[in-house]
Amino acid sequence: MGGGKPKKPLSALDKSSRRKATELIKKSKEEKRVSSYYTITDDLIKKATRVVSDMDVVTPSALASALGVKVSIAKSLIRALLRTGALKLVDKSRDLIIAVPESK
Repeated sequence: MGGGKPKKPLSALDKSSRRKATELIKKSKEEKRVSSYYTITDDLIKKATRVVSDMDVVTPSALASALGVKVSIAKSLIRALLRTGALKLVDKSRDLIIAVPESK
């Protein structure tokens, strides 16, 4: 008199479907994150040069918010602009770079 295998309750089926849905959402978010990374291109440097010329003081956070990029990318842009001579270094620490446009 075995009677067969008992079936899963509806709550267990609902949990598994929710788990699958959250995994799909996580995968789509990861794909979006990968596509949001920027590489420093000549166009981005030109855009940064234009934005920087209007600023009084250039910091990574200010440049990042003006360009809509990450702070790490903004730091790299500031370093590139310092090498080209578009910016003049005022002060530098491990976390912060303060610069002013060369014309000011």
